[in-house]
Amino acid sequence: MISDSLLVTGHMSLVTSPLMCGPHFCSMKITEDVRKFAAEQKVSEEQALQVGLEQKAREFVERGAEIYADS
Repeated sequence: MISDSLLVTGHMSLVTSPLMCGPHFCSMKITEDVRKFAAEQKVSEEQALQVGLEQKAREFVERGAEIYADS
């Protein structure tokens, strides 16, 4: 959900809300990384997302398919 405080004259502001970014997650950085990966692999962004999701799914299963990891 987009905060009303981020809307500027009907357009999205270039700032992100605290709900969109954190110490281990930033939606703008993820988008940038996907675009870079797609360009490097010479595939569409949609294909890059699919490849990335498949890789992460394999990693998840290989690591025991546990939602919470021990610290």
